Amino acid sequence: MTSRVTEPGARNAARNAPVPLSGTACIFCGGSVAPFFELPAIPVDVSALFRDRDEALGATTGRLALVFCPQCGGIFNSAWDPAALSYDTRYENSLDASAVFWQYAEQLAHRLTSTYAMGNGSVVEIGCGQGRFLDEICRLSGSRGAGFDPSYHGPPRDGSVSVERRLFKAADAEGARLIICRHVLEHLEDPLLLITELAGIRQDGLDTLVYFEVPNAAIILDGALPWDLIYPHVSYFTLESLTGLFRRS
Repeated sequence: MTSRVTEPGARNAARNAPVPLSGTACIFCGGSVAPFFELPAIPVDVSALFRDRDEALGATTGRLALVFCPQCGGIFNSAWDPAALSYDTRYENSLDASAVFWQYAEQLAHRLTSTYAMGNGSVVEIGCGQGRFLDEICRLSGSRGAGFDPSYHGPPRDGSVSVERRLFKAADAEGARLIICRHVLEHLEDPLLLITELAGIRQDGLDTLVYFEVPNAAIILDGALPWDLIYPHVSYFTLESLTGLFRRS
């Protein structure tokens, strides 16, 4: 996220102002919600590299006001402002430099390709970052891959794996054997829309696999991962709320 502001104090004050919750509806099911946790001002850009100290001190902040829906178990930031965020080439959220994380990613790629036969099908990744995981899964399966991410800053690709510097559109997944969406759903203003659009894609008899991965809200809210309470996360999913979201699509 790379919002820049020329008057951070005034804009932050407006963004951090309390938002009345009367009439707030659940973004997953439309039910009534109840507030349960608040941070009045947190940085909006948690994955942008600032050029200097002054730029960092002037960073945009926003309000985290988590609400819970008793009907579907949904949890989201009721004060989230889409205008505060911009995903572009300054956004860098990759953890691939971590040996521990990359070992996990490699094991995941092996599990997916060994469990499900890719055949000659293509792999599509929504929010692929710099494409390293997509490269790995296509290498293991011998598949062609297509990734989509506005924060991609690598060279143009024209080989077996391509990456486009833009947001994913549902039509991009037509004909795919495997659709991957790792740690993207929690950033979306309307996560149900994406899943519903994917469910409606015509695949002409193909048995399409879909792999979604999100942070576990039960672990975050239990206190084990408090640093995952960040402004870019619109939603926080538990097993129950994520299952319900897919059923409604």
